[in-house]
Amino acid sequence: MKKFFAVLLAACMVAGTAVAFAGCGDDDMLRVATNAAFPPFEYKQGKAFTGVDMQIAKLLADDMGKTLEIVDMEFDSVINSVKSGDCAIGMAGMTVTETRKEQVDFTDEYYESAQVMIYKTGDTRFTGIDKEDVTATEIETFLSEQTDFTVGTQNGTTGYMYSHGDEGMGYDGYSNIETLGYTTGAAAARDIIEDKVDAVIIDRQPALMIAESVGGLTVIDCALTSEAYAFAVRKGDTETLNAANALLDELEENGELDKIINSFFDGTATFTYTNP
Repeated sequence: MKKFFAVLLAACMVAGTAVAFAGCGDDDMLRVATNAAFPPFEYKQGKAFTGVDMQIAKLLADDMGKTLEIVDMEFDSVINSVKSGDCAIGMAGMTVTETRKEQVDFTDEYYESAQVMIYKTGDTRFTGIDKEDVTATEIETFLSEQTDFTVGTQNGTTGYMYSHGDEGMGYDGYSNIETLGYTTGAAAARDIIEDKVDAVIIDRQPALMIAESVGGLTVIDCALTSEAYAFAVRKGDTETLNAANALLDELEENGELDKIINSFFDGTATFTYTNP
């Protein structure tokens, strides 16, 4: 798996319109399923889609000679939209899992990620684990000892599987705490401020951008998991799969993949939380 290092580059936006599900019979259209509330991989600035995945989506559509159409939906609908053929490819900061591989094919992995925890700044319960040298074991011990404690996560994501438990992923979960699923990680984080949940577990980079947008939140920057992202393609769709892999290979070889990723990681990209 690949690791990427920061450089200073400007972020790009991809124009598009959120649409309802449509058939995939138009060969001139590349329909991309995403959940545009997962910065910096996919999110919206005004009416424009932006983020790492959205920039790669535009390049893929250009390479295939097609017009890009981005379909914004809940994260846990992305796999089904690709599986059914409503969309040609799912680009949603998606972790490769064995369960998902039974439903769709995945491109080559293009980014390594990890789950981290967010809490309300000043909540003294977290004092013992909010330190630079905290370990995943210490956080796991902390979570296993909590009572009357609720973790917010995004539905269908690794964060939910980690907290609630998922046999296929090898996560035991925490039976002593309540795990709530939200349509977006940002909505879950906002509920920390409203004292409706005690913490949120979500991917590291989205955690940092969401916490900054919502305000009053602290990210414990310690990896609780290790995982990798890839794009999802309908089984048997070798045209889209091969085109996406060829593009990822090219972008990695010429250094543009690093540039795209790090242009959203250099502190210049911003996310504005909108209360649904």
